[in-house]
Amino acid sequence: MDILFASKNLERLCHDDAFATRTLGSACARKLRARLDDLRAVVNLAIAHKLPGRFHTLFGEFKGCFAFSLADNIQLVVRAAGDLELPADVTSPLLKSVSTIQVVHIGEINA
Repeated sequence: MDILFASKNLERLCHDDAFATRTLGSACARKLRARLDDLRAVVNLAIAHKLPGRFHTLFGEFKGCFAFSLADNIQLVVRAAGDLELPADVTSPLLKSVSTIQVVHIGEINA
């Protein structure tokens, strides 16, 4: 799967190991790299619910986005690239049409 980034800072966080370790801590930075590697390895988002990291739907500020838990309350938040409206069901067959995602947030999410 292709991965895009909503900002240069998120891109740096995902590609610069030293920056990620300083920002998130070593354990969380390792999990971030692992989740990104997992996502790059799958063909589409429909497979994401089988990956480690508790793939789940978000609501409120991040409605229409999905997240992976990294460490403590830190989440890797992604959405389908483009304007595709997706259902809240992480097992929906519509997720098969998503082969490019965008990282929109890495951090705590206020409920």
